[in-house]
Amino acid sequence: MASSSDPPEPVSQPAQSHLDAAIHDVRRLGLDYIKSLALIRTYADRCPGLVDKSLFFRVSDLLTQSGLAAAFLVAEGMQNPARRESRFLLEASIKLLFADQQMPTASLDQRLLFFERRVAASGFADELKQINFGSLESSEVQSLIARINHLYGKLSQFVHATHQQLSSYLASQATGHAIGLDSAEMVTDAASDLFHAYEISLLLCLFAAGPSLAGDLLLAFEQTPWVFHAGPSIAAFDATYDYKRERQANLSTLRQVRSQRVADGWRAQYRDRDTAN
Repeated sequence: MASSSDPPEPVSQPAQSHLDAAIHDVRRLGLDYIKSLALIRTYADRCPGLVDKSLFFRVSDLLTQSGLAAAFLVAEGMQNPARRESRFLLEASIKLLFADQQMPTASLDQRLLFFERRVAASGFADELKQINFGSLESSEVQSLIARINHLYGKLSQFVHATHQQLSSYLASQATGHAIGLDSAEMVTDAASDLFHAYEISLLLCLFAAGPSLAGDLLLAFEQTPWVFHAGPSIAAFDATYDYKRERQANLSTLRQVRSQRVADGWRAQYRDRDTAN
C-alpha cells in the first residue's frame, strides 16, 4: 500500500501524447488569435481615419500581449495566471468597443477622456448593456451576453485567492498535478476558456471595424482554414452576411459546414487541417 509520501505515479506514454497534443493546440491557438487581430487591423487601415481615432485599434497591442501571454502560460502549466490574462482580454475588448461606439465622431483624446470618466474601473455590466451588436438577431445577442457573463464569472474566480481555488489546487497536488505536471484535461479546459475569450474579443474587434469591413473580412476568412469558425457567436455573425452575392451559389453547403464546425469544436479544426496537409 502506497504511503502519502510516495511520489506520484509517472505519466503514462498515451497520456503524455494527449498532453503534448493539447499543448501544441493551445500554442497554435494563441498565434491564430494574434494573427487574426492583426489582419482585422490591417483591413481597418483601409478606412481613412478609423484606426487613428479608434481606442480599440490604437491599443490592440495590449490585447495581443495578453492573448499571447495567456497561451504561453497555459502551455507552460500556469493555468490560473492564464485565466487572469483571459479576463483582462475579455473585459478590455468590451470596454474599448463601448467607448468607440459611444463616441463615434470624437477624436482619440476625447475617447480616452470618455473612457476615464464614463467607463467603470471594474466590471462591465453597464457597458455591455449598451453595446450595439449590429445585425445580430436579438436571440443571438442574448446568447452572446449570457456567454460573456458566464465566462467572465468563471475567469473572475482566479483573480483573488478563494477557498474554491485553493481547494482545487490542493486536490490537483494530491493527484500529482503541480506546475509542469498538468494533465491533458487540465490544459484542454484552460485552453477552451481561452478560445472563448479569443472568439469574443475578435467578434468585438469586427464590430469595431464596422459592418462593411467585417463582411469583407468574413468572406476572406471563408476561403481559408480559421479555427474561430468554431465559435458560436462568430458563426452567428457570419450568417448575417449570407445575403451577399458571393455566397448564393453554395449557401446551403456553407450553412451546413458552419453548423458542423461549431458542433465539432475548435480543436477539430486543427485535426482537419493536419489531415488535409
